[in-house]
Amino acid sequence: MKKYVLILCFGLPLMCMGQSAQMDAPAPAAAAALAENFTAGSVNEPQLAAFQQRATQKLQDFYDYLAIVSNPAYEKRMRQDASTQARQLFYTADCTVDGRAIKKFIDSCFSLKTQVKLQAVNIKVAEDMKAKTSVLDNEYYEGKLTFSLSNGTDTPVSKYAYIMLTKSGKQFGSSKKDVWTAYICDIR
Repeated sequence: MKKYVLILCFGLPLMCMGQSAQMDAPAPAAAAALAENFTAGSVNEPQLAAFQQRATQKLQDFYDYLAIVSNPAYEKRMRQDASTQARQLFYTADCTVDGRAIKKFIDSCFSLKTQVKLQAVNIKVAEDMKAKTSVLDNEYYEGKLTFSLSNGTDTPVSKYAYIMLTKSGKQFGSSKKDVWTAYICDIR
């Protein structure tokens, strides 16, 4: 009798956990549809709007990373990691911020003696992303964001950022797939 009680006490919750985990997992068809959204040859309007929103978030992330990079109170390793993360938000190393290559711009913030407290505010889509075709017949999308750059004390400065949506290779376990990724191109 004690064996049955122990089995019920310990076995029943384990069986229920296994069933709830199975119910929470996405259906294979839904997972395949989601994967198709990121690897499809082109994107539709709702997807494009979602990627524009992601580009907006990346612009905010960039200025958050600058606050970390420029803060001498943080450990050097943390600041270097934030610098790496900030550079990865841009399409290529040739992208610029205020006319300077992204690496040089971020490195100049790294060597400041006081923290930069810049914040991108009032970010709006100035030009919706539109499909373009490169020389190699690869489709990509370009758009433009406007925003104000605020340091909390002076009058905010109006700026704009070019954004891009393109396919880039991402590693998924042992396979590599081309997925749509939003990037910042230039900030002026």
